[in-house]
Amino acid sequence: MSSKLWIENPPPLKQAFRGDGTNLASVPMQEGEEIVRLFTQSNLDIAGFHHADLDHFEYGEKALHREIPLERHDTFEYATYLKSRLNGHGDELTPHRIVVYQTPKQQHDAFKKLWMEGVRRVVLVGKPFDRAPSGAQYRSCVVDVLEYLASSREFDFDLGVIGIHTREGEADRITDKFIAAGKKLFVMGQFLDTAETMLNFMDELAQAFDKKKLDLNALQWNVGLAIFGLKTRSFHAKLLRKKQLACEKQFCDLRSTECRITQSLVMNLEFVEQITRRAKEIGLNVGYSIQPIIERYADGKIHPSTYGAVTLARYISSSLS
Repeated sequence: MSSKLWIENPPPLKQAFRGDGTNLASVPMQEGEEIVRLFTQSNLDIAGFHHADLDHFEYGEKALHREIPLERHDTFEYATYLKSRLNGHGDELTPHRIVVYQTPKQQHDAFKKLWMEGVRRVVLVGKPFDRAPSGAQYRSCVVDVLEYLASSREFDFDLGVIGIHTREGEADRITDKFIAAGKKLFVMGQFLDTAETMLNFMDELAQAFDKKKLDLNALQWNVGLAIFGLKTRSFHAKLLRKKQLACEKQFCDLRSTECRITQSLVMNLEFVEQITRRAKEIGLNVGYSIQPIIERYADGKIHPSTYGAVTLARYISSSLS
C-alpha cells in the first residue's frame, strides 16, 4: 500500500465551476474517463481511483455559498460506467457512498449490484451534521454498515472510510470502525495544508490502537495531497470547513498559476518526507492520494493543476519505490 498512489477524482458536476466562481464547461461522465486515462497513461503505480460524493442536503442549502449545483452523478453508477470503459483499470475504481439516510438492509441491493458489476472497493461516508437536516432522517451510521457488509456472505468488499485527522476524538472513531470492518480497513484521509496536525494525529492513532491491542499495520491510511493552483484558495478551505488554509502565507505573494503549482509540489513533498518517516517509526501503513480537483476551463483546456497533480504523483511514486 505504501508504495502505491490513490488518485482522488470527484465525480463530475453536471456543471462545474472555477475557484473564482466562473463556470466551466458542462461535464458528462466521460470527463472522469479522460481524467483517469491521463493518469493511467502516465506510467504511475496506482492503487486506485477514488470517486468522492457530496451530501445532497449539505450542498443544497449551503452549497459552498451556492457555488456547487445540486445535480451530480450517482457514484455507484459513475464507477460502473468507468469500469466498462477502462479496459483493465476498472478494478481500481473506489466509489463513495453516503450511508446514513437508509438502514443497511435498505442499501443491500445497491451494494449487491455494485459487487455484481465487479467493483470490489467502496468508501462509506457518514453524517455531515450533528443532527439530520430538514427533510432527512438518519437511519444508520458508518459502523452499522461496516458491520453489515463485513458479515455478508454475498460480497466481500475491501471496506474504506473517511478519516478527518483534525477532528477531536478521530483516533477512537477509527479504532471502532476498524473493529466493525473485521479488523481490516483503509482510510481515505482528508487532504493536508499543514503536516503538523497529521503528525500529531498519527501518534494519537498509534496510542489508540495500542490501548485496544489492535494491529496498526492492518490499517491503511491514505494521506490526501492537493495542488493549490487557484488564485483564491477559499475553494480548498471550504472543503476543509475552514475560513482559510493553514498554508496561506506560503501562497499569498504568488501571482501566477505556475508559481502556485510549483509551491504546492515543494510543500507536498516536504509533507510526504515527514509523514513517511513518522509512519515507519510507529508502524502505520501509509499511502498517498492525489486530488486533481480542477479539471477543465470553459474552452475545454485541462487546468494546469491537473498536470501538476500528475507531476506530484510521479515524484512521490519515485520516492516510495
